[in-house]
Amino acid sequence: DNFQLFYEQQGERVLLQYDRKNERVYAGENSFAKSDLLHMVEETPGKFSNNVVTRPLMQEFLFPTLSFIAGPGEISYWAELKKIFEFAEIKMPIIVPRINITYLERNIESDLNDLRLNIENVLINGVEKDKHNFVESLKDKAIEETVETARTEILAQYEKVYEKLRDFDKGMLPIIDKNSNFITNQLDYLLLKTEDAIKRKYHIVLNKYDRIGEALYPFGGFQERCWNIFYFLNQYGLEFINEVCDEKFSCNGNHYVINL
Repeated sequence: DNFQLFYEQQGERVLLQYDRKNERVYAGENSFAKSDLLHMVEETPGKFSNNVVTRPLMQEFLFPTLSFIAGPGEISYWAELKKIFEFAEIKMPIIVPRINITYLERNIESDLNDLRLNIENVLINGVEKDKHNFVESLKDKAIEETVETARTEILAQYEKVYEKLRDFDKGMLPIIDKNSNFITNQLDYLLLKTEDAIKRKYHIVLNKYDRIGEALYPFGGFQERCWNIFYFLNQYGLEFINEVCDEKFSCNGNHYVINL
């Protein structure tokens, strides 16, 4: 029922919806007959604009191309449009993945080497799993086992108290539950504080994981999706772009890493 077009009303774009039962097109609170809509397209075409589905159709209708160089997100939704192109009788261009580049600075490369991390794995999966495994390797398993044993014993004693008080006064049972939860939460807090102590002790190493993640896999995605070009211009000068353009790349779907 989505009309795949926007209509401008009072300076804002409103997605058009189609009511099949009544054969009416809705733009927010306003509605039109299909014939009215066609007349509006003829008279005021500037009030209509494409959404993500019809934009590729309009693009190829106005400017047909041999191939379309696209990013990962564009490729994903263009891949779903083949039948729509066929329905509209518009030839779909060849989709070519654009060049993807990650800039690897010397300090980040040094951190990778220190932690023995593979950059390809970092670009695919990030560093959180490796960081977590590092912290886990530092934990004293004997402490965790002792705390868990204490938890089991405490809960067993509370179970005995629960059984005794159930027959004495059921109104006491919620207090027992609240009290046992408080004690076990304190044990969780104790484990959390031991992990904090580990992180403080090894903060220099953990900071390296964080630096790598922020530089190469920020917010769970490629560097190019987050980092602004002005950081690199400030660091390496205004010739940075020209120097990158002098490199030889191919639109072959590979991800390139440039050492700075």
